[in-house]
Amino acid sequence: MAKRERSPTGYGPQPEEAIPSPSRPGILTVVLHEGTGLSIPGSYKEDQRPDQQGLSKRNTPYAVLDYDRSQQQADSDEGTAEDPVWVSDIVPWRLDEVTGEYRDANWKFDVCRPAELAIHLYLRDPHASPCVRSQDACIGVARIPIDVAQASASEETPSQWVDVEGGTGRLRVSIKYDDTKDKTLEAADFIEQSKIQKGNSGYTARVIKKDTRQRYTTRTIPAVRRPQNADHPFIAPLTLVFQSQEGLHLLSPTMCGGYLFQHLQNQRVFSLKRARIYAAEILCALEYLHESRGIYSWLKPRNVLLDSLGHVVLCGSGLYDPGVEDDGRGGYGLPEYPAPEILRDQNRSGAADWWTLGIFIYEMLTGLPPFFHENADEIRRQILSSDSIQFPDDLPPDARDVIAKLLDRKPDFRLGARGGASEVKEHPFFADIDCGKLKQREYTPSFKPGFSIGDFKQHGVEGSLRPVRQDIYKERYDMQQMSLDNPEPESNFDMELDDAAIVLDPSHEASNAEADDHQDDGWELVWEADTAGPGQLFFRHQPTGEKKPIPTRADGPSHEVNDANTFLGSTVPSTTQKLDALEAALQAGHDHIVSQIVLEHGIDLNIRLFGYQRISPLEWAVDHENLRLVRLLINNGADVDFPGYEARVWGQGGPLMVRAVATKNRKLVELLLTLSKTMNKTPDRVDLTRALGLAVDQRDAAMARILLANGARCDFEDGDRPLPENGLEDGCNFYDISEPTEFIPPLARAVKMGNVGMVRLLLERGGADPNVGYHDLTAEEGKKDIKFRCGRVIELAMELKRQETVKLLLAAGADLRVERPVWRVPGHTCSEVSRAFHQSITARLRTAEELLKKPSYE
Repeated sequence: MAKRERSPTGYGPQPEEAIPSPSRPGILTVVLHEGTGLSIPGSYKEDQRPDQQGLSKRNTPYAVLDYDRSQQQADSDEGTAEDPVWVSDIVPWRLDEVTGEYRDANWKFDVCRPAELAIHLYLRDPHASPCVRSQDACIGVARIPIDVAQASASEETPSQWVDVEGGTGRLRVSIKYDDTKDKTLEAADFIEQSKIQKGNSGYTARVIKKDTRQRYTTRTIPAVRRPQNADHPFIAPLTLVFQSQEGLHLLSPTMCGGYLFQHLQNQRVFSLKRARIYAAEILCALEYLHESRGIYSWLKPRNVLLDSLGHVVLCGSGLYDPGVEDDGRGGYGLPEYPAPEILRDQNRSGAADWWTLGIFIYEMLTGLPPFFHENADEIRRQILSSDSIQFPDDLPPDARDVIAKLLDRKPDFRLGARGGASEVKEHPFFADIDCGKLKQREYTPSFKPGFSIGDFKQHGVEGSLRPVRQDIYKERYDMQQMSLDNPEPESNFDMELDDAAIVLDPSHEASNAEADDHQDDGWELVWEADTAGPGQLFFRHQPTGEKKPIPTRADGPSHEVNDANTFLGSTVPSTTQKLDALEAALQAGHDHIVSQIVLEHGIDLNIRLFGYQRISPLEWAVDHENLRLVRLLINNGADVDFPGYEARVWGQGGPLMVRAVATKNRKLVELLLTLSKTMNKTPDRVDLTRALGLAVDQRDAAMARILLANGARCDFEDGDRPLPENGLEDGCNFYDISEPTEFIPPLARAVKMGNVGMVRLLLERGGADPNVGYHDLTAEEGKKDIKFRCGRVIELAMELKRQETVKLLLAAGADLRVERPVWRVPGHTCSEVSRAFHQSITARLRTAEELLKKPSYE
């Protein structure tokens, strides 16, 4: 790691590490007014073309305000990409995302020590979803040193223009500092969001400070212990401290970028460059903990988070309370994969942390820890054994070497044992890292996370040595249930069907017409004109002369606007009368009268009828499997795509082709496909895929073959599924408008059902993507919950113990390194899988992949 002699501004040692006072901290108020002359990458320039709602799509920058590792995002809604406006004199307020209320357009930070205010500017990727942040472009940063000793209390300084570094242009900013030392902090100043975990020493919770809206993670400890602070660019500081009857409350900023190893879980592996930067930032923080704080063997995956910019930040109450007994164990508890000397209960030293760093680098580059096993005792055995560590063939030599030296089982010979962090930095793996630039956080992270706060449960030796909590017990039980010794049964079906009977031929229509036609029931439609008033339509039974009045439709108007035939003395029925007659004839089963209306009276068939059902005549005919009427209606103008997109709610309704498949009437489906070909009309792609998914659910292989032979695709495209409600729009719906069950890919449905034959059919004849992703998959009622509710089909197959299906997917090209699918739209959050369960599935899939490569594997 190259060295550059430069003192990090704002990160120097503080007196006693600047332990916060129990009194209220000062409050820094920032108003970000506008920017000018910002440089914009060509592909990120704003798009002024109107969107589907006719609104201009602006792409103006947003800012991440960073003060002492507390971060807030400020969106600009006015101006242009080069000259954005955050707060104008006309609209001096903004929406509070926490409360949903409008308040003054400023951003507040709690101040307990001097630090630097950094305003990082980003521009969204115009080609990505609004929820995607990983590819946003950093267009510069403005820096303002904040010295609370010289700040003017309760006086807002005149706005100042600040130059943008790493880009061009300037920002206009106003700053105000309020000294609140005369007030004491108390629990009432905070809103508790959630409790994370509870140990013998107290509980950890997430809170929001009411006046500044800052998010904090708090740990409550006995008041007799004196906390210590940490001052380092990659360690969360202790910002607030106050005392209550429960004890001493230690608050540090909540990192809203999520857990590093949760991101790794979603992305499978990190690139070498990305893993190297993360490892270097962790190494830099460990050096500080060793040399300035004497903290060893503390680091665990749950302590490594990302901030909103994408930098590593180590977090944990043990950083401020070294006397804490972590859940009944002395010191800081065990790392997830402890060094051998720790397992042997020997003295802890910095060498144990270099072992953990090696574990982290290995996992970041391969996707699994080097000693992973579902059984914690086996993990312990592997760590203490003399077995050599297995490396993937594609691991670069420098990475292989640094891992091997960090994971030397003899602590005295381990990399870093003699020279500490400096020795580790000198390894060629870190040769491209500039130490000074790193400490200044001047490396722009290649990945910028979105907002993510959640819980994170570890796996490894630690779980076997602690008292077994209920959640850990449940997790172990779930993993035991995964045993492949007794796989769930998988069904099959005969693949040898006559494909010639599936490919439709329009010439068969005539014979089909004879097969489904039926005799006239004797009822006819009669029109009686009346010179003194409007005429009347009624039904008459020819053999008996019986007359039957036609009821008015429940939701139909008494007259039609622009319907000239409603005048007195009209010689032909009005449109309203014909629609009333059509609905009544369909409900009564008078097919001959329906033919009369369609052929003799002429009517637009693309209209909704039947009251609250609001379905078209063609949909009614399909639902009732009336092939004769289906043919009649389509041949006389009924559109197979009318009424366009319609939700399928609680197993009812939906597009026409889906309705047809729901009847399980293959002849009906064949007729619809035949008539579409005759009229040179291609069935809607999305409707066909949805219909195929329903055929899979119904275990109807023949129906699936019919659809595949006539152009049905196995996979949906991005954007096919409707967007969910995002909580910002008005409206009331009694179902999920994104229709999650309708847009599960057919292959995922077949895997879920354990239908090997259907999986084979979709892969071999349907061209299904073996890497297809899905979202919001749920188990059938009474079945065990599915953990991979959002994921890839290969993971689902392994979770459900579908061994034969796993073989088929791997043979078809399933890639275990494809990132987890993420549906980044407002209103949807992909469900997370526990670390232990994810690693178990991944390990088993890799074993299956290796077995498949062996010549003897059948």
